Amino acid sequence: MDRDSDGGSLKRVEQDDVLRKFEIGVRRGVAQALEEHRRAGRSIVVWKDGKIVWIPPEQIPPLAEETID
Repeated sequence: MDRDSDGGSLKRVEQDDVLRKFEIGVRRGVAQALEEHRRAGRSIVVWKDGKIVWIPPEQIPPLAEETID
């Protein structure tokens, strides 16, 4: 990819790549934390429709392997 006069095009591609990797890492971390809570029998708390909602471990879906790949 060619750089424009200030290098902005390449910089934008690099930023997009960093953001994509960051998002993947966050998703993996959340998936693993949910799986740990499910296996340990601990509830999780989420914000839904303006309210705090407790989700018991038996309602936490099991971690799918493709989630962390």
